[in-house]
Amino acid sequence: MKRIIATGSSGLIGSEAVAFFDQLGWDVHGVDNNMRRSFFGPDGDTTWNLELLRREARHFTHHDLDVRDGEGVSALFKRHRPDLIIHCAAQPSHDLAARRDNLHSYDVYAASLEFYRAPRSVAVYNLGGGRANSVSILEAIERCQDLTGKTLTVEYVETSRLGDHITYISDMRRRRADYPHLEITRSLDDIFRELTDR
Repeated sequence: MKRIIATGSSGLIGSEAVAFFDQLGWDVHGVDNNMRRSFFGPDGDTTWNLELLRREARHFTHHDLDVRDGEGVSALFKRHRPDLIIHCAAQPSHDLAARRDNLHSYDVYAASLEFYRAPRSVAVYNLGGGRANSVSILEAIERCQDLTGKTLTVEYVETSRLGDHITYISDMRRRRADYPHLEITRSLDDIFRELTDR
């Protein structure tokens, strides 16, 4: 059985890595210490997501470990000898670009799996949805309202956050050159429907 260690495994992206590789039958070891609770208080607590993974994932083991603990992380790697490592920890906030491309977590991990199966030396890839899967925050809010029939409470602030991009579209030419068969399987509308159907 293949083994993966996924950091940030109780968070939004890390938990999707757990689910993706668990469904493939991998032995999944998740590393998370719920640091989001420290950053954001009770609203940032990911315990609910950890409990969901423990109930639903068949091959999942949780490790309450801080990724900044070098000795602890090293010991974990030596003990479990992963075939693949997916690092999703330490992402406490997400870019609020006026317009950015989006990629469903399934497509992120399908690309990661392809890289594992056919690695390229010294390769760095941008993963994103490209222009066809790009949307502004205001367009996303409008689309969610259309799908749910509900009006969302929104506060618009004119001042941009320091470091925010006005537009962010991933350059995927290198990934397409090395893995031309990889396609986006979840459109932007698919993503919105999945989010609003929950």
